[in-house]
Amino acid sequence: MQPDERTAFLGSLIGKPYKIGAEGPHEYDCYGLARLVLANVFGAHLPARRGAMSLYRGCKRVAGPVDGALVMMDNGTGRHVGVWLDPEGGCIHALDGVGVIFEHLPMLEMRGYSCKYWTVS
Repeated sequence: MQPDERTAFLGSLIGKPYKIGAEGPHEYDCYGLARLVLANVFGAHLPARRGAMSLYRGCKRVAGPVDGALVMMDNGTGRHVGVWLDPEGGCIHALDGVGVIFEHLPMLEMRGYSCKYWTVS
């Protein structure tokens, strides 16, 4: 995907509403959005459903954020997932009560998330 196509595609997702279990095209939950972004922008594929074990199959833990990495977030009350975007320098994710947003790491930390990063093969 060319940089201008990437920007347009990702920009078209911002502001879409959150709905648990939704995989688009009008609503997303965090996993449905991560699947879409990884497939369309990075050509990587996640399993169709969200089982914790199936999510990590084919993934490799990395020390820090890299373009296209899954951002596994935990705030002590539940887990959440997004996709790290470089050169944008942040994470696109679908948040309950907010919808699809892009946030830099300091904002994720302000929300109480600790982040771990995984690449998808």
